[in-house]
Amino acid sequence: MIPEIAHLKGSLRSTKDQARDVLHKRIEDIAAGVARSTGTRIEVRFQSPLPAVVNDTNISAALEQASKDVLGVPQVGLIDQPSMGGEDFSIYLQQIPGSMLRLGCARPDVKAVFLHSPYFDIDERALIIGSRIMLQTALLLSMNPRLIQKGN
Repeated sequence: MIPEIAHLKGSLRSTKDQARDVLHKRIEDIAAGVARSTGTRIEVRFQSPLPAVVNDTNISAALEQASKDVLGVPQVGLIDQPSMGGEDFSIYLQQIPGSMLRLGCARPDVKAVFLHSPYFDIDERALIIGSRIMLQTALLLSMNPRLIQKGN
């Protein structure tokens, strides 16, 4: 038996807003083709997505240097691949220059779990480390205020 109505849900993420627009159009085109070939009606709706996280180049460089200053070079790793995580921080980045920092905060004595797990237990020492990195970043940028310009 084929049901009269079906609801399909999913999430779509991209590293660039333009790519998301292309993907939306492609999904709509595929749905229209399926509807034509099956004689059915398909309605596609997209909820307001979060924009892609686009880090400011200068702020990122200052944040990287500050992290190395606070933690030492061996403790700092760069994520060179785009992340598909949805993040409301991206809304701030549309208004002001900034950069997203991922700070390790798992406790060394507990098996690591995802941040949104009910079993997550932060190592509170990470709060001090993160604060030091933010302070050092602010100091570096205050010595070179021209780096803080929208659009870098």
